[in-house]
Amino acid sequence: MPKEGIRNPETQMVQDGKWELQNLKFIGEFLEVNDLSTPMIAEKMGISRQSVYYWLKKDDMMISTIYALFDAYGMKIRFELKEPGVKESALKIPVSGATSKKPNIGFFEAYLKRNGLKRIQVAELLGVKKCTVDHWFQFDDCFFSYICKFAQLKGLEVKYSVTHKNI
Repeated sequence: MPKEGIRNPETQMVQDGKWELQNLKFIGEFLEVNDLSTPMIAEKMGISRQSVYYWLKKDDMMISTIYALFDAYGMKIRFELKEPGVKESALKIPVSGATSKKPNIGFFEAYLKRNGLKRIQVAELLGVKKCTVDHWFQFDDCFFSYICKFAQLKGLEVKYSVTHKNI
């Protein structure tokens, strides 16, 4: 049990709002731009503050939770995996949600299909079992850090766009 007055510096950074975010940097920016605190997020989503602190401390959360967070504030977020410096093509490929059977990780599945990548290749690249990758697609969810790691290893960028739901 910690002694009185001794604080965990890692936890304190989260409580003070000084997150060293890489994967969830866009979440930190969203909170800052909208002047939102972790207790406000927790209340709006109907979850504990500890859950929000945990996400920020670990710099990771499930993709479905990211969608739920933005949904709670009347926003839609969409992700896309792109090669750096590649301009958008005239032919718009759905990145998730609207036309995909799998709204959460549909953008990831679409990228794999477009590039002829198999799930076993993804598993080997990320150092996980193929059944783990199969599980992601079966349940349409995974931790965002896996997407970021995949992108980094493949030299890709994880792009996102946020819009109001009514647009």
